[in-house]
Amino acid sequence: MIVARVSRLVIVQLDECQFDFNDTSVRQCNMHPVVLGLIRSLRLEAPHVTAGFVSGDAASWLSKPEQMVESFFDVVECDESEVIYKRGDAYAPLLVHRQLDEPVNFVKPRKGLRATTPWRDTTAPTK
Repeated sequence: MIVARVSRLVIVQLDECQFDFNDTSVRQCNMHPVVLGLIRSLRLEAPHVTAGFVSGDAASWLSKPEQMVESFFDVVECDESEVIYKRGDAYAPLLVHRQLDEPVNFVKPRKGLRATTPWRDTTAPTK
């Protein structure tokens, strides 16, 4: 997308139902979390690309298709760029900024250690 100089992108997913997360029965995996991750990464890596996401189940498409089609164009033109329809109602994610519980500490390996070779003690005397 970056090489092709695409400036607007809308991903549309139809007939992906929303499951109750308390239900522990075996079911198919949803694709929308993966696609949302890709779109959010795209926004970070290429801020000049305007990306939107619209997803809906069959009940939403059969009851109010014009509302979903209108959302295809609205997601690239307004602030709500991610819309998911469930039984005809539109939902948007709520992103809340919060501080991390613990700061992230980066650990650097000692000199002489590499990730590609097995560990060996470089401080031990050699023969």
